[in-house]
Amino acid sequence: MSFELNDTGGQRAVIKVLGVGGCGGNVIKHMVKQRIAGVDFLAANTDAQALEKYPLKQTKYK
Repeated sequence: MSFELNDTGGQRAVIKVLGVGGCGGNVIKHMVKQRIAGVDFLAANTDAQALEKYPLKQTKYK
């Protein structure tokens, strides 16, 4: 089996991580603490208090 790699012309990948619920929020917290660069983090949770604890800079929707 052979694979061919295509040149992307210098384009960077767009990476977004969506954490859903309590477990997803824990993953988001851990990844933010690790200072992973070039990734957009999003969190979704029906628990408004839990959303307030996520270390995200953008507006959170409850």
